[in-house]
Amino acid sequence: MKRIISVFLFIVCFMGMIPAGHAEEAPPKVTAIYCAVQGQIVTNAEGEKELADTIIYLFDDGTYRQYFVHNGTMEIYSIGEVIKNGNPEDLSDPVIVTFHAQKMWKDQDEYMDVDMSYDVNLSEKGEFCLYPVGSEEGLVLDSVFMQAEKQKLVLKDGSERYLSTIWLYYDNGSFQQYALMPEAREKLLFSTGDYVINGDFATPKSVLTLHRTQKYADGIGLSEYDSLHDYSIGELGFIRVYPLT
Repeated sequence: MKRIISVFLFIVCFMGMIPAGHAEEAPPKVTAIYCAVQGQIVTNAEGEKELADTIIYLFDDGTYRQYFVHNGTMEIYSIGEVIKNGNPEDLSDPVIVTFHAQKMWKDQDEYMDVDMSYDVNLSEKGEFCLYPVGSEEGLVLDSVFMQAEKQKLVLKDGSERYLSTIWLYYDNGSFQQYALMPEAREKLLFSTGDYVINGDFATPKSVLTLHRTQKYADGIGLSEYDSLHDYSIGELGFIRVYPLT
């Protein structure tokens, strides 16, 4: 993959990691998710500027993590800490946070140490918030999966394309699936429904049964749908963002 250096269109793109911690401690929980489609400028090795998608996660232990989507791949881009002044779960009041990036993607699995801090007003970034702003009040995440170019979309002319996608599974047995549309520079609520899992999301042999009750269609939007499919967690081919691996 080409080495790229990012120049962010909005500072909130800096998201980070979790510290090593101890095995006996409960894993950190996701408190907020932000997504900006084509919201990040990247410069490749030839000096050409391109646009990339970014997805950022805030955790309740004061850490954060940023993923980016570029050239059909999805990887962790930056890791660090976040200092909150306000409640990121309620954007009705000003929420100012300081993101302290400590490591940044260099090339493939290589990361360089950095020391950069930025103040961000999350209350002004509500349009980028998938969770909790984009979900029903009171819903708590059980798991999050995502992957680049994983969701097939059949266009009105019969052609097909594959979109990067994010799956949010909630503790009440419901789910929301988002898909990223680079050309339109927007995220779509691609499908909703309910699920049952035989086991847990961290066990590869667990079987996930998905019941879609709504699905996006080109030229129509989100509409009623009815499908039922079983999937093995270990064979999904997705990145499990939460619970953290």
